[in-house]
This record gives sequence, structure tokens and C-alpha cells, in this order.
Amino acid sequence: MAEWQTLARPYAKAAFDYAQESGQLDQWSHALSVCTELTQQESFEAYIKRPGTSDLAIVDIYKDVLGDQSSPELVNFLKQLAEHERLELLPLIQTEFEELKAQVRDSLSAIVESAFTIGDAELKELESALSRKFGSTVQAEVIIKPELIAGTRIMIADQVIDDSVASKLNELRASLLA
Repeated sequence: MAEWQTLARPYAKAAFDYAQESGQLDQWSHALSVCTELTQQESFEAYIKRPGTSDLAIVDIYKDVLGDQSSPELVNFLKQLAEHERLELLPLIQTEFEELKAQVRDSLSAIVESAFTIGDAELKELESALSRKFGSTVQAEVIIKPELIAGTRIMIADQVIDDSVASKLNELRASLLA
């Protein structure tokens, strides 16, 4: 996954720099979000990977879905991704874009995966601790993942803090098999 993020980062940075310079951060953010949702649909993913599907046809679908929110610059950006076979990076590009946007606005977003529901008080405490650690305001989104067994996995900026029982068991298994 780190390799994919490395590939996505320059695209996100280029999109972010343009959006910031042109005063269109929120518009680009929304458009990238819509494109990401479309890209993550199984039927669209299959369409993209189907032999003979042209780059222009794929970009035309994005344009149609975006409607009035589409701009020539955004269409050009999508064309570049399509021509370089990087459309599958859109979710990571969007995530990186949002991180850059949050840094400019002095806030970070965190994804907290937990085996169990986290209460509001616990979430505020966690956000406060992460804010102190990273020196920015942190907004956390909680995703319940029972497969973690217990504990949490926190993804913030380029870091993953994995304190789940599942990861500890995987580490133990790896050390026993080594």
C-alpha cells in the first residue's frame, strides 16, 4: 500500500497546488470525492479494466457524473490519470488531497478502526491526545472492524498506529514461523 501512496502523492500535490492557486480547494475536493466514489464501484472498476475501453470514454463518464462541477482543468487531470493508467489511484489521491487541505487549514483527519464502538467522551479524549502528538487539530472518523479482535488501528497523515490484538497475533505468528 505504501508504494501506491508514493505513486498517488505527486498527483495529489499537483491537483492541490492548482486548486489552491485558483481558489478552488473545496470544488476540487468535492469533485475528487465524487470521482473516487465512482472509481470504487465494482461495475465501473470492471469497465475501466475491460480491454478496448478508451481513456476518453472513461473521462467522459467522469464528466457526465460531475456535470456542472466539472472544469477543463479537472478533465485534463483525469485524462492524465487515465493515459498513465493511474485511475485506480483516485481514492489515494483524494485522501492525500484532503490531508494537504487539512494541513493548510491546520487540521488533520484520522481514521480510527476499532473492534468495538468508541463513545463520544473516549473519541474526544483520543482526538485531544492525537492533537497534542501531531500539533494540529484532529478530526477522527471511527470505523468498526470486529476482525481487529480488540484494540485500535489509527491512520493519520502518513502514519499507522496499530495497537490491535489481530496485529499482535500476526506478529507472534510470524515470529513463531521464522
